[in-house]
Amino acid sequence: MSETLSVKRPGWWKLAWIAGPLGLTGYLSGVTLWTVLTAKSEVPWRDQWVFLDDVRSILAGAHVLHTLWYPHWGHRHLITRLVIWFDVRFLSGLNTPLIDASLVLQAAHTAMFCYVAWRLLRRAPAWVYLLLMTVTIQLAFCPLQLENLIWAPQLVFKHAGEAASAAFCLLALYAAQEGRAGVKGRIMLGGCGLAAVVSTLARPDGIFVWPVLFVQAVVLRLSKRVRWVLALAGCSLAVLYFWGYDAGPAMGMGVRRAVLHPEQSLPLLGMLAVGPLSVISPFWGTWLGSAALLVIFYALVRAFRASSQPPAMLTVYGAVAVFSLLSLSAIVAGRLSPEFVAAREEAHLDVLP
Repeated sequence: MSETLSVKRPGWWKLAWIAGPLGLTGYLSGVTLWTVLTAKSEVPWRDQWVFLDDVRSILAGAHVLHTLWYPHWGHRHLITRLVIWFDVRFLSGLNTPLIDASLVLQAAHTAMFCYVAWRLLRRAPAWVYLLLMTVTIQLAFCPLQLENLIWAPQLVFKHAGEAASAAFCLLALYAAQEGRAGVKGRIMLGGCGLAAVVSTLARPDGIFVWPVLFVQAVVLRLSKRVRWVLALAGCSLAVLYFWGYDAGPAMGMGVRRAVLHPEQSLPLLGMLAVGPLSVISPFWGTWLGSAALLVIFYALVRAFRASSQPPAMLTVYGAVAVFSLLSLSAIVAGRLSPEFVAAREEAHLDVLP
C-alpha cells in the first residue's frame, strides 16, 4: 500500500515564497501564546462553577456515579468533572495547570497532523509540506483559539476533537502496518478504541467518532472483524450515553426541523464551516461556506467511487472532515437557528460568539 504522494520538485524560490506565510503564522501564534500566558486567571469562569459544585458534592459524600454522569446543558461532562476533581484534589483548584495542559495537548494535536502530513508528503516538494504545516499551525494557534485555550474546562471539552483525531490517525497507522496481528498492531487498534471512548465521554458529538471510524475502516478495507468491533462498540456506547439523557432547554433548530428545512440549516452549516470568515462577515461566510460544502461533498463522492485504495494517512484528513461536519451539524440542530442569527445581527453582536 502506497502511503505517499509523489510530486515533481520545484525550484528553491518556492521555499522562499512560503517563508512569508510561515513567518506570519509564527508571529500570530506567538501573540496567542503570550496572551494566554499573561492574561490567564485563577478565577473560575462560566460553567466551571457548576463543575466545582459537583466536585464539592463528591468530596462531601454525594453519589459519585450520578454526580459524574448527569447531563448539564446536553453534555455528560464525565471526563471534565474527573479532571476538575483531580485539579481540586491535588492542584489546589488552580486554573494554571489546566491551561498549561491544554497548551501541551494543543501542541501535541498540531504535531500529530504535521506527522500525518509528513507521512503523506515525504516524497513531495518541501514547500508543499511547509505550506500544509503552516496552515495546520495557524488553525491551531491563531487568536480565534483564545477562548478555547484560556478557559480551563475547555481542556477536556475542546480536546474531545483531538481524541477523535488520534483515533483516526491510529486506525490509519494500523492499516499501514504490515503485521497487523502483531503486538504493535494490537496496541494501535486498542489505542484507537481508547481515544474514541475518550472523545465520546467528553462531548455529545464525540459519539460520531464511531460511525466515522467504521467508514474509515471500510475505505481502508480492514477485516470484517475490525468493522464489527467498531460497529458494536459504537452502538453500545450510544445506548449507554443516551440512556436517561436530558438534552436541556431547546436552543437550536432541532434535528427534525434541520432535516426537513435544509434551505435554513445548510446556510448555517456553511457559516460554521468557515468560522473565521463568518466572524468577519456572516454574509460572505454563509455563501463561501455553502460553496465549500459543495466542494467537500464532491470530494467525498469521488473518494467513495474511486476503485483504488487511497493512501492510509490520507483517510485521516477525510475522517476529520466528516467528523467535523457531523459536529457542526449537531451545533446547528442543538445550538443555532435562523432566529438566533437574526437576533444577533439586529443587536449588532457577533453572530458566532
